Amino acid sequence: MVPVIAKKYLMLIIILAILIGAFLLSFKINGNPWERRSFKKDVESYIKSKYPDIEIKNQKVSYSFKEMKYRSLIVTDSDVYFLVWLDYNDHFVDNYYVSTWEQQAGHQISRKLQKVVNLSAPITLKISLNNEQMVPFKDLNSFTQFKDRMHDKVQLIVNYSEREISDDLLKEGFKVVEWITSQNYGMQIVFMFKGEKSIQVKEEDLHKIRVWKDLSKYIM
Repeated sequence: MVPVIAKKYLMLIIILAILIGAFLLSFKINGNPWERRSFKKDVESYIKSKYPDIEIKNQKVSYSFKEMKYRSLIVTDSDVYFLVWLDYNDHFVDNYYVSTWEQQAGHQISRKLQKVVNLSAPITLKISLNNEQMVPFKDLNSFTQFKDRMHDKVQLIVNYSEREISDDLLKEGFKVVEWITSQNYGMQIVFMFKGEKSIQVKEEDLHKIRVWKDLSKYIM
């Protein structure tokens, strides 16, 4: 009887150890719920202090196992989304101004391209500045005002990532380049294709794209 009972206790200890190990591993990978809840509240206080006019519609907290830090994706009542995280000195930082400009200017350009080109792919605008560098531009009303001062920091991404490179897409891409050039929107243009292929045209090379076949010179 004693060996049987001892065996049952051993199995119980093993199962308990596995459960505790899984629990601790989950904490290590995903963070723990108490810290996550505390981080969320701290983010709310940070935003209220820095951006008193912003109303948070939604906040999603995630955890980076690599950095062992939390970050929040914020969605405002005006549907602007941006990130808040802790830097290496454990100070809160965010990309509100950068994200706002990327979304607003991106929507402006996308609407215009749809009318002129009938673009068959979504676009994304990327601005290579941090939030503090964007502060001087936060009150500008149009992308034209911004691009005149920081055009070399802007990248337009046309996402064909589910489609192979073809003559039809090159022709459509050429129309995008033509329109961007006609508007004097100096920026790098990147076309993403299936199989991790891309076409990347730097701002200074836009004028070299004379016909649609010229884009094939920039395939990477």
